[in-house]
Amino acid sequence: MKLVKLAILSLVAIAVINQWAWGSGTKLIYLIRINGSIDAGSSDLIKRGLRSASLDNASYVVIALDTYGGYLKSMDEIIDSILRSKVPIIVYVGPAGAKAESAGSYIAVAANYLIMHKLSTIGSASPVFLYPVSSTEREKVANYLVKRMETLAKARGRNVTACKLMIIKNLNYDASEALRLGIANYVVNNLTEGLTKLGLRDAKIVELKADWRAKLLSLLSDPTVIWLTFEAGMFMIIVDIFHTTALLTGLGVLLIALALFGIGVIGVDLLAVIALVIGSAFIAIELIKPGIQHLYIPGLASFLLGLLLAYQGEPYVRLGSFQVSLIALALFGMGLGGFYMYKIRGVLKRRSTFHDVSKLVGKRGIAKTDMKPYEPGVVLVDAETWTALSEDEVKEGEEVEIIRVDGMKLIVRRVRSK
Repeated sequence: MKLVKLAILSLVAIAVINQWAWGSGTKLIYLIRINGSIDAGSSDLIKRGLRSASLDNASYVVIALDTYGGYLKSMDEIIDSILRSKVPIIVYVGPAGAKAESAGSYIAVAANYLIMHKLSTIGSASPVFLYPVSSTEREKVANYLVKRMETLAKARGRNVTACKLMIIKNLNYDASEALRLGIANYVVNNLTEGLTKLGLRDAKIVELKADWRAKLLSLLSDPTVIWLTFEAGMFMIIVDIFHTTALLTGLGVLLIALALFGIGVIGVDLLAVIALVIGSAFIAIELIKPGIQHLYIPGLASFLLGLLLAYQGEPYVRLGSFQVSLIALALFGMGLGGFYMYKIRGVLKRRSTFHDVSKLVGKRGIAKTDMKPYEPGVVLVDAETWTALSEDEVKEGEEVEIIRVDGMKLIVRRVRSK
């Protein structure tokens, strides 16, 4: 108990010191790196980063951009977040060789400041469709994007004509051209030089890297992954119709939910709820009918997935902030509680070992689950549940007779009505 108190006091002391250090007057900058497609993962990462920056009263947010483009919906979500952000946004197209192509060019234009590495490029913003569309649909999307770019360029004081030509003529500009045409604010050799030009050389930088959640959401944005996930989920449910197991149905529903998220039918919050419900159901079935051992691990995995998705939907928690103490204490409590629950369950399951199992031979019980020949099931004998194997098919609720024992498993057969 003394050790626990000491650990709690130490965590609180570290948190207080860190909070004092962060509040010492140094300007704070959040740095978010986007290296790859503009998709659900990058959108989620940027939105969480902007919320965290606002909560921490950061001076600026830097989005280091290196992308060939991405999806229209994700691009619009990022732009809307930038326009509504209370914290000024700097887009840095770097390092050397970096690009802000297609969707990336709109995000760059939307920023308060656009800084480009001298060997970077921007442009090629005409829409590309993943599937055949009519000329009317193509024209509608193109008109929207031209007006979107025009509005952003005007709002940030950039060369409207040069920006629109990145769409209309699919033009691409190098850094020096972008600066000369009034698209970029600065051309630099590195990010430090760019921050220096804005008077931020000595600012404290907190870098937010893509975490597992952002990577998972990016993966689920891939059309091939969406198709495979949906098909796998449907296959599991169809198989379960002929071979009844709660496991396949639950996993099938979870996979279909992941696919529906990928195509934008459901949001990440609903996905988290579905994962939590399925995980909780699996664990509940395992606790009620402990003979069905294969539900515990997938149930726990699904529950943890839902819990992490729900938790990481919140703004980033910076390592070293006061929240670290709370998280550490919460994890400690959850771990301790889980350990004791595991021990208690183990004791409950082992209570039958104090009996002479062989004395059950010849007794009768009730099947608590459907059982196929020599597949594990659960039977109730003398007010206790047992893992059992049957010589023939048994339906839940039917009477069975114990004919022999195998370790702690009962071998039973259905009692045929006379």
